[in-house]
Amino acid sequence: MRGAPVVATFAGIVLLGGAAHAAPHTVDQCLDASERGQRLEGEGKLSSAREQFALCTSPACPAPVRVSCTRAAEQVVERMPSLVIVVREEGDLDVRDAVATFDGTRREPIDGRPIALDPGPHVLRITSPGREPVERTVLVNVGEKDRVVRIQVPAPTKVASPAVTVAPVSLPTDSPTSSGGGPPVASWALLGGAAALGITGAVLAVLAKGEHDDLSSTCGAPVARCTSDETRAGRTLALGADVAFGVAIVAAAAGIVTWIVLPSSRSTQTAASPGTVRF
Repeated sequence: MRGAPVVATFAGIVLLGGAAHAAPHTVDQCLDASERGQRLEGEGKLSSAREQFALCTSPACPAPVRVSCTRAAEQVVERMPSLVIVVREEGDLDVRDAVATFDGTRREPIDGRPIALDPGPHVLRITSPGREPVERTVLVNVGEKDRVVRIQVPAPTKVASPAVTVAPVSLPTDSPTSSGGGPPVASWALLGGAAALGITGAVLAVLAKGEHDDLSSTCGAPVARCTSDETRAGRTLALGADVAFGVAIVAAAAGIVTWIVLPSSRSTQTAASPGTVRF
């Protein structure tokens, strides 16, 4: 019989799996497990029914119950359908880092092996780092073994590394103060540049945080599980934010020093020739 090896293999798994659960200790518990398994099987919940039948195959159960539950477990395994999901991108290239999520809760890696499911409709969502997720509803039929479901995903999205440019700060060569004795023009220029760089750093930091959150949803926590290529864009954004903040701090400090020093030195200097920067 063609299905016999499959049934025997899965039945062995069922019996071994039963040892992982608390084995029934009384005849009533054995009978309850058998009855629950039959009810769940009738409701189409084959995975849960298989677990119950595994319980009543315990050596603590009476022999007739064990024989009945073993047969029932084999029948459940024979009826349980399975899918083989094939994920490829354009050009018929295999995608090796894809993950399948069923009904928003169960996650399974795509590794070429069949995935056993309860019969009925299931929402299948395929995710892969750097790609837009693909979602499809599949109807799984009782007894349908190793059905191949082919999913084509888009090519990876290329994230361009932002170019971080720091505008040069030029000091005025004319009189550093206004006629009214206000703050030096050089101080305003430095403080204004510091503010602009601070805003740039904040924007880059927000983009880096968004990249980190996207990786958490695809790779899973912690993000350290992601590859270097996947985290390159986020690291570039974070580095740009650090550079912008660092230059902003230096510019702000220079502006404050200029504000303090220039007015006190102005009274001790004569008028400078055009093009001379006075400190």
